[in-house]
Amino acid sequence: MSIKVKVERERERSQLAQEQTVVASLDSRKDIMISRTLSCVYNSLKTRGYDAVNQITGYLISEDPTYITAFEGARNKITRLERNEIVKSLVRRFVREDIKK
Repeated sequence: MSIKVKVERERERSQLAQEQTVVASLDSRKDIMISRTLSCVYNSLKTRGYDAVNQITGYLISEDPTYITAFEGARNKITRLERNEIVKSLVRRFVREDIKK
């Protein structure tokens, strides 16, 4: 194998590693934003006396925003997020927690 081919392969590996790092970083940022939003929504629902887990679940399944209270802007906060992104974030968190066990 020539030196030129080796250099090119190394460059491709390096570029791929950088791309993977960027993707992981973006997922982490999304997960943090989603986590903060869900915490705010959860607290707003609890403050108003709702079963927060059931209400959030109802919203995620149906996409009906009336499951979420408008109190403290909770409805606006959660509807700014894509439901599939929330679900992906929850699954990633579950898998990470499950691996730690």
